[in-house]
Formats: sequence, C-alpha cells, structure tokens
Amino acid sequence: MDQILKRLEILKTSISIEDEELINLQIMKLSEMDIDDAVKGIIDCIGDQNYSNAITNIESYLSKHS
Repeated sequence: MDQILKRLEILKTSISIEDEELINLQIMKLSEMDIDDAVKGIIDCIGDQNYSNAITNIESYLSKHS
C-alpha cells in the first residue's frame, strides 16, 4: 500500500507539471500492482484526460489511506 500511495503522490505532481512521460510511467507502474477500484478510477480519469478530477480523487485517496 505504501508504494501505491507514493506513486499516487508522484502522479499528482506529474499532472501538475504536465509531464506526460512521467504520468505514463506512473500509470504503467500502478497498473502492475494490486490496486483497488478507486485507483483504477483515477487511472481512468487520466486516460480520459480529466486531470482535475484525477487530482481531486488522488488527494481524497491519499487522505483516506495516509
């Protein structure tokens, strides 16, 4: 779980600096992990280029699991 949280933090930062390469890398790494539906939903938001919802969902997820 700790690694998932850290990757989500990196993903949030990557979105804020608009680093597509790093965003894609974090999505790939997260997809290889045992993630729950909430994280899958975050990945779906990013796939739909709905970055504002992705950041909101990441922040919510981090606050619930930290």
